[in-house]
Amino acid sequence: MNKKYILTALLFGFIFMTKIWSQVSITYQVDISNAGLTLNPNGMRIGGNFTDLGVSSLPNWTPSDPSCTMTNIGNGIWTITVNYPCTAIGQTQLFKFVNGNWGSNEGSSELTACGQNDGQGGYNRELIIPQYNTTIALKYNSCKYITNLTPNACSPSNFPNNTIGTIPEEFTNLPNAQYKVPYTFTFSFRVSNNRNYYLADVETLPGINYKVTEGTDIDPITEAWSGMFLGGESGCLTIYGTPQTIGRFNINLVFVMMVETLPVPVYYNFTLDVIPEIANNNGLSFCLNENSTLSTNLGCDLTYQWKNYNTSIFGATTPYFSPAQSGNYTVEVTNLSNNYTLTSQPVSVTVNTLPAVLLSDYNQICDTLGLFTLSGGLPTGGIYSGTSVNNNVFNTSIGTGSYPITYTFTDNNGCSSNAISNLTVIDCSGVGFIELIEDVISIYPNPTDNIFTIEASESFIGQTIAIFDISGRLLFKCNLNETKTPINVSAFATGTYYVNLLESNKMMKLIKQ
Repeated sequence: MNKKYILTALLFGFIFMTKIWSQVSITYQVDISNAGLTLNPNGMRIGGNFTDLGVSSLPNWTPSDPSCTMTNIGNGIWTITVNYPCTAIGQTQLFKFVNGNWGSNEGSSELTACGQNDGQGGYNRELIIPQYNTTIALKYNSCKYITNLTPNACSPSNFPNNTIGTIPEEFTNLPNAQYKVPYTFTFSFRVSNNRNYYLADVETLPGINYKVTEGTDIDPITEAWSGMFLGGESGCLTIYGTPQTIGRFNINLVFVMMVETLPVPVYYNFTLDVIPEIANNNGLSFCLNENSTLSTNLGCDLTYQWKNYNTSIFGATTPYFSPAQSGNYTVEVTNLSNNYTLTSQPVSVTVNTLPAVLLSDYNQICDTLGLFTLSGGLPTGGIYSGTSVNNNVFNTSIGTGSYPITYTFTDNNGCSSNAISNLTVIDCSGVGFIELIEDVISIYPNPTDNIFTIEASESFIGQTIAIFDISGRLLFKCNLNETKTPINVSAFATGTYYVNLLESNKMMKLIKQ
């Protein structure tokens, strides 16, 4: 059956409440794939009265300027993003897509329905700058929009056999009360057997697109779709949007019922809230010493208030917030143009504490020791680092001196802490064993079980005695304050030790049994 195309669905009365926080970004796209163009080597350009609207990056009507160059993103589609100041909102942007430079540009009578006469026999496109970021996707030299959405298939079994215009329940799959951007929702309907309906044409608003599905055939009504739904047929009207819109939409659907060739409008109204969305909507987990930021939709004339467990956070009044503690965070956005407030869905934030890390003080070690395995860090399982450290081993060949050793531990949450302790290397090279001469210095008993005595002449009083194990670790140190000094080594393991007279750089061997 041939179908006469007259009217399609009419949607109007969108009240856009959102503006960009500091600017409005409009992305212009043009599809030249079926335009029959021989692409100029300079590629696609855009020309328009950009400077008049406060755009500093693009000049007025100068597509040859490099700043007006569009980018090829494939499939015959070229794109450019223009940033407008908030003062441009509501003003009229005139523009054209240009193939290289003037002389090869759109502007024929095909643009009559979506533009204005340029006074030179052609037409300029028109765009009223909206209050939000959006993408304008158009076909070259045509009022048709690029549409890529495939709505859910319409099947008569999915819809009640109601007559359009009698009760609101005839529309199924209505949107939820709140939506986040980008959003998509579909109206499903079925025409009664004894009525024919036409759906009025739609003037597509920036960032909002529509498609009608008639049975399984898809035809975008942005192209002045003019299908007639005959008695008993079903259909879908799908609305989808991608702008950074926040606010309440009052949407009016108008169907036209033909009664004895006379059009009778049938209305359906509903309200849709598009709420702010926190970018990290899957939750956030980070360490206390890290910085992580939550962000939400930007907009001019918008105020922001971040909350944790519904409690307002003092000073958190921008589109960005860096939480310092765990909680459930939301952002409340108010549009000053109508004082309407909407709140985002909560986002869970976990701020993980840092592990407590300790590193014991190191005793002095001899420079002759060579490789010294580092230890003393808690919790175990961390990493030692520092000068002359490799694979948790310190090499004394670096020479004498004091060296900071850093112990770093990372827990299961990926959070790290460290502790630092100095390791001192002393000169033990060239030391000799003092002969046990009674009038100089002696140690006894040697071997010993627990206590031995160091006996020295008065010339050694005030000097320092140090005891090392055979690995070079310092185990004990004291000053000789008398000629006889008892030292308790009962806690020492059985083995050989060295008693070092530090100031004289002399060493004696001690046996612990």
